[in-house]
Amino acid sequence: GFGTQNISDLLGGYAPGYVTSLFPSGLGQSIPANSDIILQVHYAPSNTDQTDQSSLNIFFKDEPVERYVQQQVMINWWFELPAEEITEVELSIEVSQDISLIQTFPHCHLLGKSWEIYALDPMNDTIPIIRINNWDFDWQNYYYPEYMLHIPAGSTIHATATYDNTPDNPDNPNDPPEYVWWGDGTTDEMFFLPILYVPYNEGDEDIPLG
Repeated sequence: GFGTQNISDLLGGYAPGYVTSLFPSGLGQSIPANSDIILQVHYAPSNTDQTDQSSLNIFFKDEPVERYVQQQVMINWWFELPAEEITEVELSIEVSQDISLIQTFPHCHLLGKSWEIYALDPMNDTIPIIRINNWDFDWQNYYYPEYMLHIPAGSTIHATATYDNTPDNPDNPNDPPEYVWWGDGTTDEMFFLPILYVPYNEGDEDIPLG
């Protein structure tokens, strides 16, 4: 963890292969005045002395920010993944206001097999958000819809992740498979889904995200 509960929304992250995350014009994230920036780094095991050379580069917008990006994180801490089984883990949240979704960050580890995220609007119509049929642990990235995605107030966002804790999973870190729970380590597992959005404005559906 970050060592404190008094934290802002996640400001970003990096893993090898990740590219810069850019918001459309007029959108930005806010860092509260007098804040400390906390950088959490995950290290791989090493048997030699090393020096950390990480640095952090912050870019400030020159133009006025019209809408601040907000964040909802869907986390399931309580799942367990029995050995020799494929398990589905689900979570859902209610949307209390009209929003425009701009990014998602579905995240799991080596047992992850697939993700499906969608919303059901008040008319019970499905709004697809993202589907990953063959999860790869190297895919540490924010995903954008093609255009801002309007999700009306009263909708429910549903997320399902599938985990393969069997010998048929070539990435399974345990041979033979063992019970696995939530944890920060690569050989543990996570169900972690930040969703970035802004309050909806008419015409957002026409704003491309690249």
